[in-house]
Amino acid sequence: MKIKQADRIRIENLAAAAAKAGKSIDESCPYPLATEEGQHFTAVYLLHRPRFVAGPRRIPVSTENTHCPELSGRHHRSGSDAQHEIPSRIGNTLRYRDGRITDLQGNPITESGFYRSRSI
Repeated sequence: MKIKQADRIRIENLAAAAAKAGKSIDESCPYPLATEEGQHFTAVYLLHRPRFVAGPRRIPVSTENTHCPELSGRHHRSGSDAQHEIPSRIGNTLRYRDGRITDLQGNPITESGFYRSRSI
């Protein structure tokens, strides 16, 4: 169903006034939002809303945050860094994050010896 022109003008005036007054859509829209009137009110409200950018929200992170410990930034599961101690297997060698290279039995291999022993 189409909105009558007189109703459309009234809806636009209500929406513009509500947006400029800083009211929310929920408290200022007299129509159900699922109807055409409610959707038109919402569209006009969003067009007339003040266009200012408040910037990103910043949540202060503190280690002394007693009421909300998940914001401390230092909370992690115990053992979650264990993967850094496990080597990567490349061919028949194990390569550790600290630069060590060993064979599968754990015997150290120098990198130059590893490349010389490979046949291309």
